Amino acid sequence: MTSYISAFRPVFLVLLMIAAIEASLALASVPEPYIGGLYSHQYLSGDVPQKRFVNEKIRLFKHTDAEFIQVGDSSGLNGVQPYVVERTLGSHHPYINGNCCGDTGYAGYRYLAETFLRHAPRAKYLVFYTTPLCVPSLGREGLSRSLYRALISPFRFVEALPSLHYRIAITNLVYYGTYSHLMFDNMLSSEVIKRFSESKGWYPAPASPKREVVPTDECDFDPSYNAPDNPTLKPELEKLKAVADKYHVKLILLFNPVACTAGPKIKPLVDDLNDFLQHHPDVIMPLPYITTINSDAFANAMHLSEEASVGNSERVGKALARVTH
Repeated sequence: MTSYISAFRPVFLVLLMIAAIEASLALASVPEPYIGGLYSHQYLSGDVPQKRFVNEKIRLFKHTDAEFIQVGDSSGLNGVQPYVVERTLGSHHPYINGNCCGDTGYAGYRYLAETFLRHAPRAKYLVFYTTPLCVPSLGREGLSRSLYRALISPFRFVEALPSLHYRIAITNLVYYGTYSHLMFDNMLSSEVIKRFSESKGWYPAPASPKREVVPTDECDFDPSYNAPDNPTLKPELEKLKAVADKYHVKLILLFNPVACTAGPKIKPLVDDLNDFLQHHPDVIMPLPYITTINSDAFANAMHLSEEASVGNSERVGKALARVTH
């Protein structure tokens, strides 16, 4: 038996050396603000900038005292200003905007929600905020695989090893000739990061150089919703509700205003949503699914202008005030 164990002594020694190196690097306080597993590290082709938006949201809100935690697509990123919501709702109800983009995918919204809720001891509400035009069939997987690997997978600790924090710096040295822990191929400017921090996650929608046509006729969606036997919204909302239940918070559904008008084309989607709400009476939806406003309020096809986001945030704050009182 002793000889059997001694045969693995070299393996144990190597593992001990690796553990000692990792511990030493961890104690050295590695200057690496990036979530390694989130990125592809393909320096020749680059990576998508949306991952840096997600990374910054996680860095800002991974530990939060907020009562309201919002996740969803870019309509919420640009459309809801937490400080305006708090001013309307009351500053004793702290609110954060964890939205990024439709590229996150519905599974990605869940993974971000879980990441924020893990370390949010005062959270009472998970707010899912998206445009009604962004149904699950349009989002596909998006960035959800990368988010799962980095945030949810039981093996995510492998990507967080201290030695891997130097990967970016060494690769930058090879490709750019500069030893830096900043990820150059998808780096956000310091001004963007500062604004994120100062606004609790809100960021204004950039106006299109050419005025985009904002749809003002009857609202329409992905053709797959025309098939009654192919619902896609309810199953995804069920999974989001499971995350809310896991962390003992209430789920609130909010939808961004649109310039189009409700009509029979969206009936399968509305039926799917109503079916979900009937099965979960504890889910809160304090505002209509479709809120039609003037197209001049939009900076581009789907995102409210900075000025319009103030009025929208007041609308959200008033709706949430009815929930909390």
